[in-house]
Amino acid sequence: MWAVRQAGREVKREARRAAPVLKDRRYASAAQIRRRVKAGESANELYGSGKPIPGLLKDSIRSSRNIKQIGANSYQIKVGPRSPRSILYAAKMEERYGYMRRGEAAGEAAIEVAAIQAFNRVWQKPGL
Repeated sequence: MWAVRQAGREVKREARRAAPVLKDRRYASAAQIRRRVKAGESANELYGSGKPIPGLLKDSIRSSRNIKQIGANSYQIKVGPRSPRSILYAAKMEERYGYMRRGEAAGEAAIEVAAIQAFNRVWQKPGL
C-alpha cells in the first residue's frame, strides 16, 4: 500500500509542477488568501468574490487517501484537483497544458522504484 501512496505523491508533485498559474499581480493568490483566512478574514468574501485566484488549481491537486482494489493484484489511487471552484476549469486546463498527464507519467515511472523500496524495507526487518 505504501508504494501505491508513494506513486500518488509523485503524481501530485509533478502535476503541481506542471500546472498552469495565472500571472496577474492584481489578484490575491491562493496562498495569500489562505494566510488572510488564518488571520481572521472571511473566507466567503475572499473566495466568493468571483475574481480569478492565481494558483488555485495548482494548490488544489491532492491524492486521495482511499486505495481501491481493481483486480486480484491491482490497486488504484485517485489524484486530481479537489476544490469545488477549480474543478470547473480543470478539464479545460488539462486539454491545453496536460499537467495531469505529466503527473501520471511521473507516477508510472515512480511506482517501480517505490515497489522495490517497499519490498526491501519489509525484508530488512528483523525476525522475518
